[in-house]
Amino acid sequence: MSDINKSYICVLSNSLYGNYLKITHTKISPVQYAVQLSENKAVPSPLVVVHYKPFYEYLYAMKQIYKKFKKNKVSGKNFFSIDIKEISNFIDELAVEDFRRELKRKNIYEKDFKNLEKELRREEKKSEYKKSNKLESLKISLYNEKDQK
Repeated sequence: MSDINKSYICVLSNSLYGNYLKITHTKISPVQYAVQLSENKAVPSPLVVVHYKPFYEYLYAMKQIYKKFKKNKVSGKNFFSIDIKEISNFIDELAVEDFRRELKRKNIYEKDFKNLEKELRREEKKSEYKKSNKLESLKISLYNEKDQK
């Protein structure tokens, strides 16, 4: 997976929300996202990014967050009543796992690609061998025809 598919999971705070944190994802910079949300929602106090990490499989990570902190979810979209350190540590753990999976996936693709290259080279050699055998056969048959005349 390339950086094109990378998203960020971010934790946003607002002084008006008290202890509630918004946990969400975005493909743009988390700071830009917070600014956009603040402008779109016309909140008197802007949202502030308190933590974020890049993810390749952000949907999986978001599901894990929702699963683990289900009891902390409050009414409203993506809002949780949770300690910043607790959610930040969990997001950090998920980010490490996500990165390891991505490295493993890239390594597998590289191995597959290298194996494919080897296979293509073998096929090219076989093809060259067949061509040289056909050419040799043709030379022999021409030589035999020439001798018969």
